[in-house]
Amino acid sequence: MSFPLLECPQLPSILRNGTVNGSGHVEGSLHRFSCSDGYSIVGHDVLYCNEMGQWNASLPTCLRGNKNNNSSRRKESLCVKM
Repeated sequence: MSFPLLECPQLPSILRNGTVNGSGHVEGSLHRFSCSDGYSIVGHDVLYCNEMGQWNASLPTCLRGNKNNNSSRRKESLCVKM
């Protein structure tokens, strides 16, 4: 018996002062975020739609400067069930 994939809320297709690579908003969808030169990402740079129909983290932002400050950026291992 198979169940339909859960949907996460739609993510914006643009990130101010950065880029978004990814598509979809169903369970297993993956989006990668990066910032333009001179900006640093605050938050997770990869979001995925989990089995609960929720993104694993909030949408990141790009702040000017702050290049070497990783205190607000957490790295995590990412395993996505396909």
